[in-house]
Amino acid sequence: MDLASFIAGPGAAVILSDFGADVIKVEPPTGDQWRMAYNVPPQPRAKDNYPLAPEQPQQAGMALDLKSPQAAAVLERLVKWADVLIVNTPHPARKKLHLEYDDVAKWNPRLIYADLTGFGEKGT
Repeated sequence: MDLASFIAGPGAAVILSDFGADVIKVEPPTGDQWRMAYNVPPQPRAKDNYPLAPEQPQQAGMALDLKSPQAAAVLERLVKWADVLIVNTPHPARKKLHLEYDDVAKWNPRLIYADLTGFGEKGT
């Protein structure tokens, strides 16, 4: 399950899907921020979102507002199903959303928790 955004986390999910994994890309209702990045300078102007295209070729997708009270039940079902959870939310936000390893491992003790953030352990 891919809860990550931008490049590194979703790129890892693509590699897993290339090797046959069933991947579910979970995005906020407004979409992954990377969907809009191709329109933001200094990106070259383009009609198509070329940076996003290679990220999600073989993935199912769903929108989930992780801040909503109902999200916890959906997230729990997804984590119980998943073998791997890829996250890159900054740690302070991850703590508020109850997405840290200790939060999700209780639902699935065999879960591989892939934590990849460009913000570091204490960054925002």
